[in-house]
Amino acid sequence: MKDNYKWTVAALNMSKYFEVYRIENGTNISGVIGKFLEVIMEKMKIEYDIVTPKDNEFGRKLESGNWTGLMGIVQRGEADMAASTLLVYEDRFQALNFSFPYDFDGMTFAIAKQTEWRKAFGFMYLFDFPTWMLMFVSILLSAAVFFVILKDIESYSNLVFIFLGSLLRQPLTIHKRAQEWKFMMCAWFLLTSLMTSVYAGVLLSFLTVPSHVKTVADFWELSEAIAKGTHRVYGMKGTFLVPFLRSSEEKYLRLIGDKIHENGWYISANEISANPLKGENSATIGSVIFYKLLFDIHDFHSKVFVSNEKIFASALGFALKKDFCCASELWQVMSRVVSSGIYEKFLRQESFKYWHSITKDLTTEDILRTLSVQDFSDSFIILSVGLLASLFVFIGEILIYYRKLSFFKVQNSTIIWKAR
Repeated sequence: MKDNYKWTVAALNMSKYFEVYRIENGTNISGVIGKFLEVIMEKMKIEYDIVTPKDNEFGRKLESGNWTGLMGIVQRGEADMAASTLLVYEDRFQALNFSFPYDFDGMTFAIAKQTEWRKAFGFMYLFDFPTWMLMFVSILLSAAVFFVILKDIESYSNLVFIFLGSLLRQPLTIHKRAQEWKFMMCAWFLLTSLMTSVYAGVLLSFLTVPSHVKTVADFWELSEAIAKGTHRVYGMKGTFLVPFLRSSEEKYLRLIGDKIHENGWYISANEISANPLKGENSATIGSVIFYKLLFDIHDFHSKVFVSNEKIFASALGFALKKDFCCASELWQVMSRVVSSGIYEKFLRQESFKYWHSITKDLTTEDILRTLSVQDFSDSFIILSVGLLASLFVFIGEILIYYRKLSFFKVQNSTIIWKAR
């Protein structure tokens, strides 16, 4: 190790990970990686300066073979090393050397969980399609059975409406002859009582307590949602992520990468470490460690979904220039610091600090709420359509009646005239 040699360390100013504060006498750093770097430099008794890339990128390879961001600064010799959450993979390893791997990371996505159920005709979603079909078939079969029993007393269409009304908790106004078939009547009453009670209970709970709508769980479901236009996905700017997705062998991953590139759905390093969620129905692809720090605390599990699927996994390390003087000494010190659990300690401390900072702004929300007109909008729509249709039928019957009446008057007057 060279005596009195001051290292130049490149870093990105990232909230909670590497925060740089310029002061008169030098630079203060904090965050998980910042504190981790301080411990290493203190153990090695090295002085250092912090530089940041102008483009604020981790580093992506250009067609010329050069690199942007942190990788570019170290490659050009403007810094001795880059201290950040740099994933180690083949292209980067060919361009630079890397330190002892202090952690392992992967790329996944996070998305805000949807808590509101669909209100437009939402009552149809309380049962699945097979259940609705079985209920419909039960009405048709029951009407057919009693049509045979009652023979010519009741029409089949009238029986269908009678059983449909019974399922909607209307009186079962059926001919008294059907009461002789007590087993059939009891079976129908049991079905209607059970289904209506279950439906009413589920409907009330869905109206008064917010329900959890299914959230996209993996990259394939995310690609399907993006293709339908219901979701967006954001990727980190200045990394290998988008090129990796666009060159993937999997079609659904290529679709995600192409959509990010075409629409410019990029997010900066500082944004993704501070608050990566862009809103409802917007997913953000990022580091598992980032999401662990941000959302593995408090009640975020009920608000944010982090996918278990990882599309890329690799070691994390500091990037070193090829002719770095002290690679072996740095490797030895980093391995000891990591083995002692200091890095994990800093990660937990920063996560706790973040949780403590947001608890001041959190308020306890009462999940129960009063019912509003909007909750019953679909019922009022159906009622309005039914009343409007009935009005048209009523007007039509009146018009037909008066037309027939005028027709008969003309015929009668013709007959009387001929009789004269």
